[in-house]
Amino acid sequence: PELLEPLTLTRPAFDLRCGLTTLAEKQRLAMGASEVGVLMRAPLAPVYRQRHPSVAVNDPDWFRGDDVLMVNARWLPPDDSFVLPSRSCVGMVGDGIAFVMMKKDQSTTIHFEELQDRLRQSLDTSPPLAAGGRLITYAWDLVDQNAQEIRRDFRWLGPAAQAAQSSGQKHS
Repeated sequence: PELLEPLTLTRPAFDLRCGLTTLAEKQRLAMGASEVGVLMRAPLAPVYRQRHPSVAVNDPDWFRGDDVLMVNARWLPPDDSFVLPSRSCVGMVGDGIAFVMMKKDQSTTIHFEELQDRLRQSLDTSPPLAAGGRLITYAWDLVDQNAQEIRRDFRWLGPAAQAAQSSGQKHS
């Protein structure tokens, strides 16, 4: 996140816009996630909670009970539809981690104090998977991808997508 400063001084990296939507909105749409929890620096949490009251923020209980897909805040998902992994794995973009899928038996015992160690363990024990997309490293990566992401957002959010959603079809 230091490489994305000063943009990330006042917001988490996943709250940065690329195109018409934030990285988090793109990740959620790509994965079809119905429930979202976030981890962020403590000073940013109160404001984020206020702006997004339905999102679990820095809540260890959110990890308990079901499979957990932990997504790198800087991951810009690929254009094509993302298929949620059915097994534990580490999604990679080059040498960078895009996401870590932890099945229920792995995620129910996570405590924040050991989160870094659990992620390292996942790297050592879970098979890598090509995640596609790209990791945003610098502010100019957002600018570089902006035009393409505006086009994608129109496909996702435009009138054709809304008509397909209201008729029960999945958008492309």
